[in-house]
This record gives sequence, C-alpha cells and structure tokens, in this order.
Amino acid sequence: GGRLDTGKLKTVLAQLPSRGVFELMCHPGSAASQFGDSATVDGYKRETELSALTDPTILKTVREQEINLISFRDLSADSERCSRA
Repeated sequence: GGRLDTGKLKTVLAQLPSRGVFELMCHPGSAASQFGDSATVDGYKRETELSALTDPTILKTVREQEINLISFRDLSADSERCSRA
C-alpha cells in the first residue's frame, strides 16, 4: 500500500469492468500530519495518494467512464433495497 500515484490510479480505473462494485483502498493525507512528512513511519506515501485522488484528470476519467463513487453506507442502503424487492 501507499504507492497509488496518478498514473497507477489511471491504470486501475481503465481496467475496471463496466459493471460491479469495486473497492479502492487508500489512506491519503498531508505532510502536515502527525507524522511530520509525506513518508510516514509505516512507509505509506499519503501525500502521493492525496495528490492522485484529487488530480483533475482522475475526476475527468471517472466522469468519462461513468464510474459512480460511493461509500460503504451506500452499499448497505442498496442491499436493504434489494432484499425488500
């Protein structure tokens, strides 16, 4: 973990199937975190991930590919709707 830069994120998004639910695990952060720099004590590159996740080209890719960004709460709501159908 901790190695998700903009290029890698674009590759991941390009390879997603057109249907389904997929989880992207990341832990973005800033250099002003409790660790004091962008490479935290655990070696995680939080600032690199934050940069990738907020890159305007990523948002463009998400929109072009019609990817819906959701939270786990959304999954729970969908499962409740499906079980009632």
